[in-house]
Amino acid sequence: MVVSIFFSALSFLTYIYSGLYVFFLDRRSRLHRFFLILCMIFAFWSITHIIAVGTEFSLPPISDLFARLTFLGATLYGIAVFRLFLVMTEYEKKIRRKVLFYALVLLPPAFFGCLSLLGFLQTNNFSNPWYAAFHVYLNVYAMATIVMIIVWGVRSRYRRHKRQAALIVGGAFLVIAIDYVFELVDLPAASSTIIVIWILFVWYAIVKYRFLAITPATVSQDLIDSTEELILFLNTRGEIVIANNAVQRLLNTNGLLHKHISLIVHGEEKLIPELKKLVGAGGGEFVCRCNLRAAKNEKIPAELKFKAMGDRFGDLMGIMII
Repeated sequence: MVVSIFFSALSFLTYIYSGLYVFFLDRRSRLHRFFLILCMIFAFWSITHIIAVGTEFSLPPISDLFARLTFLGATLYGIAVFRLFLVMTEYEKKIRRKVLFYALVLLPPAFFGCLSLLGFLQTNNFSNPWYAAFHVYLNVYAMATIVMIIVWGVRSRYRRHKRQAALIVGGAFLVIAIDYVFELVDLPAASSTIIVIWILFVWYAIVKYRFLAITPATVSQDLIDSTEELILFLNTRGEIVIANNAVQRLLNTNGLLHKHISLIVHGEEKLIPELKKLVGAGGGEFVCRCNLRAAKNEKIPAELKFKAMGDRFGDLMGIMII
């Protein structure tokens, strides 16, 4: 019991640290926020397991309550993982009827969440039809997520995406193998503790390969803010991810991050096709004279240089504007 509590406590701290670390890399990123939510769900799962095990003999009613909450945490992680990677792979944008889709996707976890609170899942025996159905739900969502990541990695033209997919899927299969070995030799193991291994794989993919696109960590924010030249970084979708102080002073506006470049440039109908060519080619540069759109729709003439920037893998990272 002491060993189980110790490793669950260690997992709890790891989940908290990993989630907050990634979140503060870029607090505006939806992907970062979903990763934080996922880590908080795992942390909740771990802490409820600790309390359930720690009070099993001294306070059985409390233990029973937190055992139910433990299954609630297990129920939530299935949908949280699925949603995280829908955002990461950007397959979410291809869903046409999102309300209907998420209504159907959220129905199983909502159902099993209610069963867990009512105590129908506490019998760890597949002779219990609800417990068996619960595991079917978890496995279906887990396999759908793994297949989604594999397809995304195979179809992507970016090498860093392929490495990320291999890392995340490899970590998932490692966790499955470890869980199988524990079951085979009949060793006690808490799933919330074993899954921390996979979370560390995902965490490493975020920190190492930056699948979160451009952040001030990839380009020194102090350096670009100290120059008087206008400097903007766009991602491959044309959204502003870095804008130095000179840009904000000239345009007399704040809140440019995550806005499309067309919002600050007059004559965007001519600019956008050129940007698309630059992204499609995966490199190159061009210069254009245009009017920037300042506060109150004021026009400011400017000559801008657009240059495609690659990362250390040779993949297109974004577009730098000077």
